Amino acid sequence: MSWQNIHSEQLRPRRVWYWIGGAVIAVGVVVALGGCGIGLVRVLALPDFEAEFADGEEIEFHVDETTDPDRDMVLYVNEDIHHAYEVNCELTGPGSPSGVYQSFVDHSGHSGGNHWHRLATIDVAEPGTHTITCTNTEGLEYAIAHTHSDSAANRNLVLTLLLPAGGLGAGVVLGGTILTITGLLRRQNRRQLNQHRHIRGTGHGPASPSPRHW
Repeated sequence: MSWQNIHSEQLRPRRVWYWIGGAVIAVGVVVALGGCGIGLVRVLALPDFEAEFADGEEIEFHVDETTDPDRDMVLYVNEDIHHAYEVNCELTGPGSPSGVYQSFVDHSGHSGGNHWHRLATIDVAEPGTHTITCTNTEGLEYAIAHTHSDSAANRNLVLTLLLPAGGLGAGVVLGGTILTITGLLRRQNRRQLNQHRHIRGTGHGPASPSPRHW
């Protein structure tokens, strides 16, 4: 039985399904890369600072509520300092004593001519107006922002990486499935057409059925 006497244009499904499968994979790659890029830009961007202040300067900041686990007041410094105990900060405000605690999110960026590094979270007991003063032997500059807590920041980063990866995987699986099924059906169709031609060539059996148009 000859397989060379069947032209590829006679086979069904048409070869356009190979292009469709490839296009689905390509779209999945583009969407995943684009989504990951946009997500990383948003996650890695510095927050809007509510205040910037010099070493030894006292500034006020206002906290509307303290019950949201995904939001915190965060302290940034303009040097690459990694330990909160290297900075001495004093807080005053309503409620029981508050504190400044080590942040476990490695986040930094440039803004206003400074390279800001996330250093600590500021814990306040009650909403209201608070004051903060920070000192360090190197005479640092400081900034505070109401932004993502450590847990929320880490979760957002993981989701930013996993969601595009899931989209990419879905595109590859769907596109690969289309390519595989198309190849199998065309192979099966080629075999059927050869069988029909063989039967017609020997003068036995019914005529070949009309080809499918899909």
